[in-house]
Amino acid sequence: MFDAGYRGASGSEPSLLRIGCVDVLDRSFTRRSVSRPIDLLAEDDAVAETIAFQGAGQSQGSDTEVAGYGEDRWSLTKNLSLNFRGRVTHQSIGRDVAFAPRAGLAYSMADSKLVIRAGAGLLYG
Repeated sequence: MFDAGYRGASGSEPSLLRIGCVDVLDRSFTRRSVSRPIDLLAEDDAVAETIAFQGAGQSQGSDTEVAGYGEDRWSLTKNLSLNFRGRVTHQSIGRDVAFAPRAGLAYSMADSKLVIRAGAGLLYG
């Protein structure tokens, strides 16, 4: 993970930028399937249609997924901070590149342990 921040003269940290690699995942499979004919019946239980599939088959595949993220947190005041995050995912099968942005804020009440947090984001499953 890479962290970069700017510290003010008071030693506070108004901004913190984080960049890191989340995961690298490699999957593969080989399967064999057996298909049998299906009879479609009419209301009188007579065979109306038969669907025949091609015989046994073998399927295989592989997928590599690489994901990374970045985050920037800003302390606007002593009690209020904003953060913006993003995750980028690339898969060799399916979605080529997906970007999932996220944002949040945190407000801590003065002289209290109470913190109010809110956030929103676009997520991919």
